[in-house]
Parts: sequence; structure tokens; C-alpha cells
Amino acid sequence: INNLNNKRVPDPLFEAVSENLLIYCRDQVLRIKTRNEEEVKQLQLLESLEHLELDFWINPSTAALPVDVRIPANNVQAVKAFLESQGIEYSILIEDLQQRERSSNSFNYGTYHTLDDIYAELDHLASEYSSFVSKHKIGESYEKRPLYVLKFSTGGSNRPAIWLDAGIHSREWVTQASAIWIAKKVISADPSVTSLLNKMDIFLLTVTNPDGYVFTHTTNRMWRKTRSRNPGSVCVGVDPNRNWDAGFGGPGASSNPCSDSYRGPSANSEVEVRSVVNFIKNHGNIQAFLTLHSYSQLLMYPYGYKCTPPADYAELVRHHDLVLASSLLSIRSLYGTTFTVGSICTTIYQASGGSIDWSYDYGIKYSFAFELRDTGRYGFVLPASQIIPTAEETWLGLKKIMEHVRDNSS
Repeated sequence: INNLNNKRVPDPLFEAVSENLLIYCRDQVLRIKTRNEEEVKQLQLLESLEHLELDFWINPSTAALPVDVRIPANNVQAVKAFLESQGIEYSILIEDLQQRERSSNSFNYGTYHTLDDIYAELDHLASEYSSFVSKHKIGESYEKRPLYVLKFSTGGSNRPAIWLDAGIHSREWVTQASAIWIAKKVISADPSVTSLLNKMDIFLLTVTNPDGYVFTHTTNRMWRKTRSRNPGSVCVGVDPNRNWDAGFGGPGASSNPCSDSYRGPSANSEVEVRSVVNFIKNHGNIQAFLTLHSYSQLLMYPYGYKCTPPADYAELVRHHDLVLASSLLSIRSLYGTTFTVGSICTTIYQASGGSIDWSYDYGIKYSFAFELRDTGRYGFVLPASQIIPTAEETWLGLKKIMEHVRDNSS
């Protein structure tokens, strides 16, 4: 460990996309496979060495699961030497993590866009399809950016509704991009969509963490958290998916403000989380809570803060002809993409304060989290060429769940 103490220094390899956006030239992403709990503990020790500035995309939790970690260019060789000295197996997932995607001048669903571009497209959709699409501001972020929800509805009052959000973790760009594509798809007048909207409304929050998303475009592409200030700490931001009032402060949520999984000072401390909670509660008839993350190709149900199955396990999971299994088949039917289904705790790791745990405990039976493409080849920097295929297959899986909710909601 002692020979890993070299701190990162300014590096001319760090270039800028705009004025000062770090694009991680020559940073590497490793996939590490542990064989036992001792090796997991060695990785957790590495994780605790803040001067290494390691960015764990998949955290060390159990020997059964791989660990993905971004290593700053200056520290790559030292970390590899440490792993080799411990006999810990690794492979290089991404040789040179350099952000290459650029937004085009006109809106294109097959590229990554800034927040302003996304919000302009929301305005366009609400204006052009005003007969059944409307835009609603449900709150503001810490830095006073609006939180915009699109409502898709064919009329009526207090109808049962489905909630869908994306981008709660700002660096997961394929989720915001997929969400805006899905908005356009819902508008497409497809008969299967019409049959949904004849009975239910759909609410879509395309960018749940706008401050973080802007920060990924201007300063740090790998930023995950909100941008709120933490009193008494120089470190900024809270992990908004550890901030919900569901097992808050339990396993898998850090109390360290400098951690990427910092839970925050209290449940719902983040205005972005609080805005969604208030909307759900005030609506009063949300029948499904669906959230998009990346990456790993998973479809998960509660719980994350504990490892016991949800009360509705039999309906949701056990039988192959029921909702999650049919959703997986729909996803796979288009491009052969395979997803794994399971609870958060058993599929990835124990994680407290998550959104679908809160929504399920609040009484929304159909509460599911998707982890979209891929399984680690590109991770958070999925090429823009995969946006539309990702969105297409995700929509098929979402639609199968929505149809089940339509047919089984009270």
C-alpha cells in the first residue's frame, strides 16, 4: 500500500471538451474478479485511500460479483502493481477513457445532449402534442434549475398513473437519452400506447438530477451526486439514491460527504428527492414507480436496504409468466440483450435509502429499477450509437410492466 501514496498532479493529458471539462485521457477502467472475502477486503482498503481518487463504478461487496473501477492515469500502474502483488485477477475494460461524444446543433435522439437541449425538446413536445402532452414543474434543484415532468394523458381526473424517472445519477447519460426517446415513443400513437393512455396517465421525469447532469457536461463527466453544499466539508453533493426515507443510513450508504454514495445529513435532505416524494404523495394514485439507471443490464425489485423479499414476491417474480419475466423476454426479443432479474440486495449489493424501496414501502406495489446497457465494456460512456437500441429495448420492457399495471391496478 505504501507505494500507492503518489498524489495526482496536474496532467497535460487532461484536455477540455468545452473550457474545462476533464475527459479522463489515459484513465483506465479495470474489471477485478475476487475469489474470496480477503480479496474483497483488500479492494475495500484501496477504496478507502482517498488520494488515489479511485472511482468505483461497481463497488467491492462480495466475492461473487465483479468490481469495476476507474483509475486516474497517474495511478494506473501503481494500482495494477498492487493487485498483482496480492494475486488479485483483473482485466482492462476500457483502455483509454476519453469522452468522444458531441452534441449536434439540432436535436437528434441518437446523440447525447445538454440539459438546455433536453429542456427545449420537452417544450417542443408539449407544444406540438398539446392535446395529450403537458409539461409541469414539480420543483427546483439545489442550484435552482427546474425539475420538469411530462404528463401523458387522454383526459379525466385523478386517474391511476405510472411514474418513470431517469438520470438520478448524473453520469448515467444513456438514461436521460433513453427517457427523451421514450417520450417521443409515447407520443407516436402506437395502438399499444393508446390502450395504456386510455386507462392511465404516465408521468416522465427525464432529468432527476439536473445540477449533476450540467456538471457532467461542464466540469466532470464522471460526477454522480447532486451539487448541494455539505456544511463542515469541502466535498460537495449527496448521492440522491441513498437519500430516500427507506432504511436511511443503513448498509451501503456512506456517512462520508466525500464519498460518491454519501447519504446526506437526513432523509429527503436533497430538494430533488423531496420534490419527487411530494409529487407522488400529492398525486395520490400512482400505481407504478419505475426508475432508469445504468449500467449492468438488470431489472430489480425491492429491497436494497434489507435482504428479505417483498410481500408481493409471488406475483412479481416467482412465476415465469408474470410481470418481470415477461418484461425480460420483451427486452431480449429485439436485439437479444439479456437482463438479470432480482432484488437490489441479492443482485448487486445492499444499498439503503433507495427510491424504489421508498415507493414500495409507501404502497406502490409495482416499484422497479432498470440498469440499462451495457455490462461494462463501455460502462458510463456508452457510445451514442447505442442510445436508440438501448431506448427501444428498454421501452419494450417498460411497456410490458405498464400493461400489467393497467390490467391489475385497483
